[in-house]
Amino acid sequence: MIRNPHSFEAIVQYCEQMSSDVPDYLNELERETYLKMLSPQMISGAHLGQFLYCITLLTQPKTVVEIGTFTGYATLCFWRGMTNGTVHTYEINPETRWLFDKYVDIAGARDSIEYHLKDALDEEVQLPGEIDLSWIDADKRKNLDFFEKILKNTRQGGLIMIDNTLWSGKVLEEDTDAVTDSIKEMNKVLKKDERVETVMLPVRDGVTMAIKK
Repeated sequence: MIRNPHSFEAIVQYCEQMSSDVPDYLNELERETYLKMLSPQMISGAHLGQFLYCITLLTQPKTVVEIGTFTGYATLCFWRGMTNGTVHTYEINPETRWLFDKYVDIAGARDSIEYHLKDALDEEVQLPGEIDLSWIDADKRKNLDFFEKILKNTRQGGLIMIDNTLWSGKVLEEDTDAVTDSIKEMNKVLKKDERVETVMLPVRDGVTMAIKK
């Protein structure tokens, strides 16, 4: 075991400092989100956003599905990494739409992003076929339902990523709440799911990556 005298927070801060800078419009989007939105901590932010951008650069997806838009930070990170494709993003809260629209227009990304003000789990909602890359960051109690619906339309070799799978470390606790219990159950189910290869990473609040076999 590697013994490290430094705090995890200090290490994360160093990682953030040593990562590439993000475009100004993303910094402005983060700043305005914290100024004008309730629960601004839901934004992906620079470090996680840069991770998503690099994953997109590596995989070069044609079709990205995002569950949980919020103000669009992650959406724009996926868009940045794509050469030719479309990001389909699903959101149920209309109150964040104005800020999403503002920065999509500033970035010049309107033609490559399709915003759906819908619950992706509704029966009438048809996800795109042949999904290459997806990001689940919405109601944590429904993560497994989101995963199952997305997996059906994900191509072989496609990547599904799920945010907040460490849930501020609460997954290590025994006496937890309903949301934490849902996350813990999903983590156990995905580990045993023979349809995918998974790895959980301690990026920000935990990111699980699942590749469809």
